[in-house]
Amino acid sequence: MSKTRLFIFPHAGSSANLYLEYKKQLSNSFVECFLYEYKGHGARYGEEFSKSIHEVSIDFLEKYSRLLEEDYIFLGHSYGTNVILDLCNTINCRKLQFPKIIYLSSGSPIHEKIDTSKEGIRELLLRQNMTASNIMTDNSLFDFFFPIIQNDINNLNNYKALEKKYPIEVSLFSGNNENIDMNKVWKDYYRVKNTQVFEGGHEYILKNENVRNICDTILNDIKMSSVLQSFTA
Repeated sequence: MSKTRLFIFPHAGSSANLYLEYKKQLSNSFVECFLYEYKGHGARYGEEFSKSIHEVSIDFLEKYSRLLEEDYIFLGHSYGTNVILDLCNTINCRKLQFPKIIYLSSGSPIHEKIDTSKEGIRELLLRQNMTASNIMTDNSLFDFFFPIIQNDINNLNNYKALEKKYPIEVSLFSGNNENIDMNKVWKDYYRVKNTQVFEGGHEYILKNENVRNICDTILNDIKMSSVLQSFTA
């Protein structure tokens, strides 16, 4: 079986390194995993931030469009779900091949404006139960990450999703401690295949047990898709 490329889009303020466990879990499989790093984040620290979600899409395509000519899939968490939605529109406009399947986690195309002051960002992190990280207790660490998170949230605040439905199957993920109806918020944009709820809050996607389960889901979906293709070829 030829390798299917998986592109992962992280949540706001984070870096690709947080998703390394996905790459490890899939390293000996028929999936080639790419962790997309937003400008100004992680390994790309020091680069100028993308000033809109559409700029993020353009940056991704500049780096990876040549890899989208064969089967590929997307996985986006939170902020990453909106990046994927904008990418689908840009891919459609450029007449490129759509992803085979998309996995959307804990994000919504419809959201209220978020206060991007330091107090507002702290409140957001508390609401999402993202308190395990030292970022909430170490003021110098918070000050370091604040402009990164603030830029991403500003991009989210300014993003307006097109009211368009794409002919792509999506699987929807969330944590059981989150207050979000993933099917309700995404059914008007994609063909919803199924929904899965995992143990945890907004950061459930980084827990090792959930990583293993999500990777198993991805591998099983690709296997099933290959079997169906062989019957219709």
